[in-house]
Amino acid sequence: MISSQLNNQKFTKAMVYMTYLRQAFKYRAITYNRYDYEVSTCNLPDGLQLGGTPLNEAVLSAFEVVPMFRKKYNVEIVNTVFLTDGAGSPLRNVHRIPTDDNSSTVDHAGNNVHITDMVTKKNYKMDRFGNDTGLLLEILRDRTDCRVTGFFINTERKNNLIQNLRCMKQGLAFEEQEQLWESLKKEGFGCIESEGYQEFYVIDGKKMESGTEELVINEGMTKTKMKSAFIKNRKGKFLSKKMLSQFAEFIS
Repeated sequence: MISSQLNNQKFTKAMVYMTYLRQAFKYRAITYNRYDYEVSTCNLPDGLQLGGTPLNEAVLSAFEVVPMFRKKYNVEIVNTVFLTDGAGSPLRNVHRIPTDDNSSTVDHAGNNVHITDMVTKKNYKMDRFGNDTGLLLEILRDRTDCRVTGFFINTERKNNLIQNLRCMKQGLAFEEQEQLWESLKKEGFGCIESEGYQEFYVIDGKKMESGTEELVINEGMTKTKMKSAFIKNRKGKFLSKKMLSQFAEFIS
């Protein structure tokens, strides 16, 4: 009898916890804003937050993938492309299991951090306020001799975009920010210099489908409407081709 009551209590607690998580995810989905923590009184636990971008982890994976690709296809020049919609998380934190002496589970690695590539034997110093992704890309290029391009798909407003880009480039000047934003509005894409990348494109995610629309002409349309539809269709394709032409020139 006692065992049955304990099992029922555990089951009830589990169901309450699952309901709590359901409400937390539900409100987060409604707002479409991973940075809004005030929408619901049901907050997600730290380990279940869905706002991280595993960009740095993808770069680390490329340390193995690029040499395998070069060997398999017997190519001399490898163009490595990273496609992302966010900045990578910092790699300077040390996570551990809490003990009786220390309840903290996260420690900052400090300022004097060095990385040694055990393959090339080169040593790299991590700047305190530097770009972890840029440093990893530098190590990747030194080890594999590949060329690196980045595509950043932006669906955020201007302030959030600039915040993300500042994580990728130190000293992002105001003039450069404005020029990029104007290019995104006009061309649908823009280019900036970013640490580690040889080419870095920022793409307006809301305009990505503009070049995939088919030209629709029917018998009921006037010549003026046909002309307008044709110009609109070709404009979308032109914008897409402009970026692709620039990228093709880099990898050629």
